[in-house]
Amino acid sequence: MKSTRNGLVPIIITILSLSACGPVTIVVPTGAPPITVQASTTSSSLPDLVVSNVYLEMRGVPGGSGNCVPNYAPYEIRAMLQNQGQAPAYNIRVVELSASTDLQIGELGTGQSMELYFPATSASGTYSVSVDSLNTIPEANENNNTFSYVAPTPTPPVLCTPVDATTVATTAPDYSNTPLPQTDAMIIWQSAGTYCQTASFWADHMTYGSCPPDLPPAQWPLSTLAYAQLPEYAKAYTSRYPIWMKAYAPFIAQTPAGTVTFNGSGYVIATEAEQRMMAEWAIYMFSEIPESSTSGGGMPISAHFSSDNTCFDVAVYRDGRYRVESCFSGFTYPAPNGYLDANELLYFYRWADTLDSYQTVSAVDTLSFVNIFRTDGLVAPTIADKLSIETLVLNLEGRAKGQNPTSGRGLPAAVFVAQRALAQQLGIPLDQIQIKGTENVDYPDSCLGAPKPNEVCTQLAISGLRVQLVGQGFLYEFHTDAAGYDIRQFGDSQPALQGAGG
Repeated sequence: MKSTRNGLVPIIITILSLSACGPVTIVVPTGAPPITVQASTTSSSLPDLVVSNVYLEMRGVPGGSGNCVPNYAPYEIRAMLQNQGQAPAYNIRVVELSASTDLQIGELGTGQSMELYFPATSASGTYSVSVDSLNTIPEANENNNTFSYVAPTPTPPVLCTPVDATTVATTAPDYSNTPLPQTDAMIIWQSAGTYCQTASFWADHMTYGSCPPDLPPAQWPLSTLAYAQLPEYAKAYTSRYPIWMKAYAPFIAQTPAGTVTFNGSGYVIATEAEQRMMAEWAIYMFSEIPESSTSGGGMPISAHFSSDNTCFDVAVYRDGRYRVESCFSGFTYPAPNGYLDANELLYFYRWADTLDSYQTVSAVDTLSFVNIFRTDGLVAPTIADKLSIETLVLNLEGRAKGQNPTSGRGLPAAVFVAQRALAQQLGIPLDQIQIKGTENVDYPDSCLGAPKPNEVCTQLAISGLRVQLVGQGFLYEFHTDAAGYDIRQFGDSQPALQGAGG
C-alpha cells in the first residue's frame, strides 16, 4: 500500500446541498481504479482535480491490448479524471479544447476517479483536456488542471473471428439469459431468483410482467403503464432517470437485485454500487404497480436523534434515496430529500448484504439516539459497524441543512469514529482514548489491508487513514476509509511507549 505521512492533517468534509423538490445536480462519482499521479504537496483541505492517462482507443473497445472487434468504429479520446485532494469537488467542468467538447460532472469524491470520453476529431492529432479551466473550484493545486496529448497514428484492433452460423439442433431453448426485446428502453430490469419478473422504462411509461423461462421474450405477458397513472409520490422515482440518462454510459450488469441493461448517453462509468442502485430503483417502480406483489425492499436504515436543540428522523431506502425530517413543529430542512453518492452506496449495500438486523438506543446527558437497521444479512454488527452507520445518518442530516460541516477539532471524521469505537470496545470514557497520530494511506483492497475472518477482499484502491490510538497504556492501530464508514482494528495492541499517553 502507498502512504503519505502528514501528521495530523485537517480535512473539511464538504456536503452537497440538494433541493427539497428533488435532485438538482448529477451525482456521478465512480469506483474506477485510480491512476498514478504526482501527489499534491499542499496540506490545505481542498479538492485537487487532475487529468492524466489520456489515450486513443476505438469506440466500443475496452482499454488495453488483446481486444478484438466485430467491425470498425470511430476512434475516441479517453481521459482519466481524479480528485487527489482532501475534499470532494462539485459541479466540475471538463473541456477538450481541440473540439470544444464540454462535460459537466456533478461530484467527484476524495480519492475517486472516472474515465471520460471525447470525440477524436482533431486534425493535428493534438488534444488538451482541461478541468475547471475557469478556476471556479478552489483547489489545493491550481497548476495541474490541463493535460495535453499527441495521438499517434493508430493501429486498428484485430477483427474478431466470425462465429459459425450453422444451425445446431438443441433441446428446449433456455431464454433465462436472453436480452429483453425492448432494446430502445432506457432501463431494462429482470429479477433474480426462480420466479422471473421484468420491467422496461421509457421517458413517460413502463412495461412490466413475468418472463417465463419456457417462453421466448416476444411471448412474455407484458402490460404497459403510463407514469401519470402512478401516485404523486412516485415522481421521486421517475425524476431520477433523466439525470442518469445524461450522466452514465451504457452498461449491462448482474447485481444482487437483478440484471440491469442501461442505455444511457453519458460518459461516466457507473460503479457496481450505482448499477445496483438502478436495479433497486426498478424494483421500487415495479412495486408501485397496483396489482404488483413485489415489495420495494423497505428502508434498511431508520434513525431518530434528539437533544435540547435538535430533533430529527432519517430514513434511507434500498434505492439510495434518503429523507430527513425534523420533529420540531414549524421547522423544515432546506434539503430534506436526497440520494446517497457512489461512495455512500458502496458501504450502504455492503452493510445491507452482510449485517444482521439490530437496534441501538443510546443516551448521553440530554442527547438520545435510536438507530434501527433492517436487512437480511447474517453477520452480527460490530461496535465499529454501528458507529459507521450512525456516522452516515449524521452526515445526511448535515447535508439536509445545506451546511458544509467539518468533523471538528481539525481532524477527519474517521479518526473520531475509530476513537469512539475503541472507547466502547474497552468500556472506558472517550476522553481516556488519546489520538497519537494519523497517516494518509492508499489501501490496495476493500478490506483496507485488515481482512476479517472469512472475508473476501476485492482489489479496489481506497484512500483512507491509518490511525494510532492509545488507551489503558496500550497502542492500537486502526485502518479506516476517509469518511468513517469502514473502521478496522489492525493487528493486536502493543504496550504504549512511555509518554505516549493512556
